[in-house]
Amino acid sequence: MNDTANPPARRPIWRALIIVAIALAAGAIGAGALRYNLIESPGAAALCESGGPWWCPLRQWLVMLFLKHTFGIVAVALSAVAVLRPRLIWIALAATASGVALMIYNADFGALAAVLTILALLRLFGATRQR
Repeated sequence: MNDTANPPARRPIWRALIIVAIALAAGAIGAGALRYNLIESPGAAALCESGGPWWCPLRQWLVMLFLKHTFGIVAVALSAVAVLRPRLIWIALAATASGVALMIYNADFGALAAVLTILALLRLFGATRQR
C-alpha cells in the first residue's frame, strides 16, 4: 500500500472527522428515535393519559427537559469545554450533544453548539499542525 498520498500527519485529522461525524449522527439518530417513537407518538400519548406503562414518567421528563432547553444548554456547555480544551473526546461528546439538541426541538442552541464544535475541531487541527 502506498502511504505517500496520505502522510502520517494527515491520518489523525481524517480519523477525528470520522469519529465526530459518527458521534453527531448517533446523537441525532438516537434523539430522533426518542422524538418520533416516544415524545410525538399519538399512541404513546394516549397510553400515558390513561395511567400508562412504566416509561410514561420518562416521557414526561423528556418533554420537560426540552421545554426548558436543557438539551441545547448541555450541548453548548460541552462545546464550550471542547473549545477551551480541544481533545477528541470532548469534541465527540459535544458533537453528540449537538445532534441531540438539533433533533429534540432545541435547534437554536444546537446550532450554536455545532458551530462551537467545529471551532473546537479547528483548534485541534491547528494544534496538530504546529507540532
